[in-house]
Amino acid sequence: MIFILSISTLLTAQTTTIPDPFFEQALINLGIDSDGIINGQVLTSDVNTVVELDLSQQGAEDITGIEDFTSLEILNVNNKDLTAINLTNNFQLRELYISNTGGENLLITSLDLSNNVNLEEVYSEDLFFLEELNLKNGNNTILTINFTCCDDGLIFLDCVIVDDEIAANNNEHPYNLWNIEANFVYSEDCI
Repeated sequence: MIFILSISTLLTAQTTTIPDPFFEQALINLGIDSDGIINGQVLTSDVNTVVELDLSQQGAEDITGIEDFTSLEILNVNNKDLTAINLTNNFQLRELYISNTGGENLLITSLDLSNNVNLEEVYSEDLFFLEELNLKNGNNTILTINFTCCDDGLIFLDCVIVDDEIAANNNEHPYNLWNIEANFVYSEDCI
């Protein structure tokens, strides 16, 4: 009877797809991927309780699968090779550190943090190609933003989506404490 129950449990175990072998290797190195094999997947039960994840300098170009890290509160993706990031399902996220650490390879053009209502801090450095930044999460009052970049700033970023464009453009709290090195306007829709 116990043997049958164990097989039944194995057959129903949910997995999370991890297409990037460097991301999966990082999860193995961090002791998160319990099977220890690069096979394009991890058990969802291995990742849905992770609270803090440091992927800095891991070489991941694609962190697809991060959406199943549903307990994630702190994410560090200081990396030179990341091409995209989707954090729309990471509702518990409080801190995000995302930086380009090696030249102009970080090709992130869009960062949507509108679903991250618990977000308190975003620190970003040298996202050279960032064009779209959505910070409209209904909770900008607890949010601290620091986006620094290169000599000319974020030259492709011309609009930042926020909860209250009037307060933001009038440099009122909390927006007066935000640092975004770009020539842009705040808007509630950037249309």
